[in-house]
Amino acid sequence: ANTHKVLCTASSDGHIVFWPIKHPLQNSINDHVEHCLTNPVPTLQYYYGVPVHQNSIKSLFTHSLHPENLDSLIVTGGDDGAIGITRRILPRGHLYPVTETLLIPKAHAAAINAVEYLLDASSRDLAEGIQQQHIFVSSGNDQRLRTWVVRIKERIAKDSIIEGVDVRLLRDQYTCVADVSCLGKVVMENGVGVVVAGIGMECFTDVE
Repeated sequence: ANTHKVLCTASSDGHIVFWPIKHPLQNSINDHVEHCLTNPVPTLQYYYGVPVHQNSIKSLFTHSLHPENLDSLIVTGGDDGAIGITRRILPRGHLYPVTETLLIPKAHAAAINAVEYLLDASSRDLAEGIQQQHIFVSSGNDQRLRTWVVRIKERIAKDSIIEGVDVRLLRDQYTCVADVSCLGKVVMENGVGVVVAGIGMECFTDVE
């Protein structure tokens, strides 16, 4: 429902902030323009913020785990060289979502300018007690392309939702692209690849 839609933003103060979207969402730009011409322009109201990084957040993506209880991951890369794995969920019996962060310090040796979700690897062999696993990549000013796997445990601890999240480094590769600014997922016949863009471009076909 539209009442459950939330905009997530990140900025130079190291916080991610949530803004509830209470107005109906339009299906296209034309519908949106027409709606704004005939209705008051809706405004966003601050919901709450979560401190994640020491300073500026350079990149962010979100991925839904269980839409029915708003369970989602927000992955961020910071100017501090850290990666933040934030989980947001509405536990049964709760009126408001619970948000907690697992921070990976020194994930890169410099600012992390790009993080990108790659694929859901839950169909592969899972370790005992693991319900889901997801793969993403990160890169930054240290010219490294790193592949990570996030493993979600079956049960959530009563005192902490982030205890059910485990993150491991899968691959570490050098990229010749300087000043990496963004990453792009490429779907291929035999899997997925990644395009690294900055001062130049480079395509990686083996990142898992």
